[in-house]
Amino acid sequence: MHLSKLLYHYMGWVDRFIPPRARDVGTWSGFWQTGKAVRHMEVILELAQKIKNGKKLNRYLSDRVATKGYMRPSLDKIGKIKGIQWGSKDYALNLYEVHHLHLDPKIGARGWSKRTNDLLFVVFGRDAAVLIMVGNHKSFDDGSLADAITRYRAETGRYELKGVLPPARDDELSFSQQNSIQRRGISTIYNVDGKTIIGASQSTAGTSMHHTRHAADIKRVLNKEDSKIDDPNYTKTLFQYYGLQPPENPTYEWKMSFGDLLLFEKSSGSTFNFAQWRR
Repeated sequence: MHLSKLLYHYMGWVDRFIPPRARDVGTWSGFWQTGKAVRHMEVILELAQKIKNGKKLNRYLSDRVATKGYMRPSLDKIGKIKGIQWGSKDYALNLYEVHHLHLDPKIGARGWSKRTNDLLFVVFGRDAAVLIMVGNHKSFDDGSLADAITRYRAETGRYELKGVLPPARDDELSFSQQNSIQRRGISTIYNVDGKTIIGASQSTAGTSMHHTRHAADIKRVLNKEDSKIDDPNYTKTLFQYYGLQPPENPTYEWKMSFGDLLLFEKSSGSTFNFAQWRR
């Protein structure tokens, strides 16, 4: 597989995992307004503490993350390419950058939390995590997740399209109707209190545009930096910049740590982050 394509598929898979690092934990203003969140308060607070302490959270994810990352295009009986294969993709993550955690604190023999109907939806950054809502598996399509994430985005102001008028109320599609459109690989916008908010951001293949861009960034870094690694003056400057002593006989290799591209020096164990992912 060509490196560009490999990186693209890799990002679509590895981003389903949550890198274990300490994060500040917060909620948006509507989180505790639903009875579901209050009903699961004890488990939610336990998970929030694990997030704050940088504990591993993979066991609370769907066990599909261990096997599903992307699916090659397949053909139907008459040789026509089938539509988006959502069974191999994380819908909430690719469209809204939201992870969903199962709410059973007990871990089964296979190392995963028991699959629960109710789910905790969380936006993870590198240093912070925001609890968005407690929903269920219907939330992906009934519009409740889209409603919550869009109102959260409207509060932050980061996803508002300034100067763009929202659709007129008579022409506006419901959240569930927009979800149906998104399932076909079409991005949408939402109207929240007169603000035009970016809803789903995806490609026509149902994949995240953030993954595509980051894979391209990694490829650009490799093309630019890999040829410099054999220059001892370059690597010496790199060590000195970080206040480290360069080894006498260094051996380098590129590594991926979740979504980060790292340059690893074997004898000293030093790592340098050349392409930092958003989580």
